[in-house]
Amino acid sequence: MADAKLLKTILVRVVKAALAGFLAYLTSYLIPKMLLSGVLGLLERSLPVAEIPSPLALLKYFAIITVFYTVAIELTRDTVLEHFFAVGRGLTMLFFFIYASGGGIISFSLPLSSLGLGGAGQLAFTLDISKVLMVLIGIDILDIGRSVINAVNFLSERAEREVV
Repeated sequence: MADAKLLKTILVRVVKAALAGFLAYLTSYLIPKMLLSGVLGLLERSLPVAEIPSPLALLKYFAIITVFYTVAIELTRDTVLEHFFAVGRGLTMLFFFIYASGGGIISFSLPLSSLGLGGAGQLAFTLDISKVLMVLIGIDILDIGRSVINAVNFLSERAEREVV
């Protein structure tokens, strides 16, 4: 009897995790990829951009991180591991945003020959997005703090139930 209840619980968790993973895949990869492919197709034909990470590769990494942590958190729902995975998600996203933004400075160059100005050299751009990066880091740190507080709350409620 206990085995059937455990099996049912595990099966429900796996189905919920699969559905949540599929939704995360759909919203973090498929839909943005379709939107980004059209925009990048226009940009690549008119403005060849170099020295920045490929947006489609970054989107793939973002989707992998999102789907993994969504499934892991859903599988471990109502356990202390849920909160540890939430902290891990926050830390991983923190480092991902730093990597994706190149530390807050993005540089790229545009050969002027691609604009029909043959042999005219290059036009170099440098974007300082460090303030935006600091906002993202602040949001991630708040998310990590919230996850740690939720873990402490979960453990204290569990200990309180055991005492009562």
